[in-house]
Amino acid sequence: MPMLLLHRLIGCSFPVNTFSPDEIEKIEVLALGGLVRATVLFGSTPATRGRAVMATVLQVTENGRRMAAAFPSHESSAMHIRLRSPLSAASASALHVLEKIGSPLVAAERGQ
Repeated sequence: MPMLLLHRLIGCSFPVNTFSPDEIEKIEVLALGGLVRATVLFGSTPATRGRAVMATVLQVTENGRRMAAAFPSHESSAMHIRLRSPLSAASASALHVLEKIGSPLVAAERGQ
């Protein structure tokens, strides 16, 4: 799960390199979400062409730190929510994030 990797990255000194395909995929997701700054190296040999072979995480962004704080890792606290449908689960998750980090509109008004 990318969030567990995000929690692990917060405690690291940067840059952090990984060659694990599973971790590279998670880093790509975190980078697309703006939670980390990272570079991904793609293979150039016939065997690796087109596949990511290494990722380097340069930093966890401020949004990444907020997200990690909003969703503590399983090791730090367990949060159990019982919901009836996937739509209500998505709505509850979005509401939880907005409560923890604030509305993006408010952040934009503050100039962040």
